[in-house]
Amino acid sequence: MVIRARRQLGLSLIELALVLLIVGLLAMAATPLTSSWGAGSDLHAASGQLNQAFGHARAVALRNEGGAVGDDPAARIVHDAASRQLRVCRLPSGPCTDPLWRSTLPSGVALTGPFPILLNNRGQLAAPVSVQLAKGGMTDVHTFQ
Repeated sequence: MVIRARRQLGLSLIELALVLLIVGLLAMAATPLTSSWGAGSDLHAASGQLNQAFGHARAVALRNEGGAVGDDPAARIVHDAASRQLRVCRLPSGPCTDPLWRSTLPSGVALTGPFPILLNNRGQLAAPVSVQLAKGGMTDVHTFQ
């Protein structure tokens, strides 16, 4: 009589459970690392938006459509915390209902600084301005001169 060896097809339930346990542990270990990537990416995007706002405000100030003289403001950057928007406005004061440029900051990014930021008709600030971006324990400080 010939005895044939049975070949095993597939995985047993215990082997499958062990593989799932190992994959779960690796995923739990990687979660904190990948969440910091998201915060860093959002800060980088907000930093780019802030630089764009400054560039647009400088262009508006140099055009000087309002006829500002000397160190009078010719353009301003406004931050609306409620809607998380950055806006570039032509008028040196009053509401910015019709902005020339606007952008919404990524969700969760906090922006603090001396707003509004005013630029004269030469596209210059009266004094250097520092603005801080923060999200998830990470911060980024921008100084405009």
